[in-house]
Amino acid sequence: MNPASIKVLLQEARWLNERSSSGSTDCLLPAFVSSWVAWEALRTRFVRVVIHGLGWSMKDADVVLARAKISSMKSAENVICGLGLRSPHHWPRVSAKAWKLLCGIEPLRHRLVHGFKAIDPARMKVATSLLLVLVENHDWLESVPLVDAKRKKDRILVGSLLSPRQVHPRGRQRSLNELAAVLGLDLSQSTKRLPSLEQLNSAVESYGV
Repeated sequence: MNPASIKVLLQEARWLNERSSSGSTDCLLPAFVSSWVAWEALRTRFVRVVIHGLGWSMKDADVVLARAKISSMKSAENVICGLGLRSPHHWPRVSAKAWKLLCGIEPLRHRLVHGFKAIDPARMKVATSLLLVLVENHDWLESVPLVDAKRKKDRILVGSLLSPRQVHPRGRQRSLNELAAVLGLDLSQSTKRLPSLEQLNSAVESYGV
């Protein structure tokens, strides 16, 4: 998801959360789900920016991430560590705290999205508000060391997540095969295709909708 889409999604999540604050309980679940989707989009953007910062193109980042399947906090952490960064649980204090909070919220996401068990409205509301704060004020991700160093002033940080990425100069961009090797991915393995519009329309017609 590109920066503009992330911002739009955040606006929608904030609107839904405000509706739930005004007594509209039917917005509680949509507010939580859209806030979590915004977090996952930002998390993926973070990994893409890290990959770009280490010398690869954003396009190549998309190729490998389609195979890495960073659909959970743990799988995202594995990719982050595979790229050479410290485990998020050992990031600088504020950044590690935020990551751990999100790991704590993830089980709520699983229970709600998979329809396993209802969550009391008060807890859902607080979790949504926390999600929005952490996603909107994401400097805790931007201040993560991309390249760590013994001396704090020599650290290179990840930097702005939602600003455009520049193309690497010719001859200085690292190869896609190297990135796949770093993450232990097989590029010959195909990824699942999304259903086409034609397929979806055909299915809808078959059910007489």
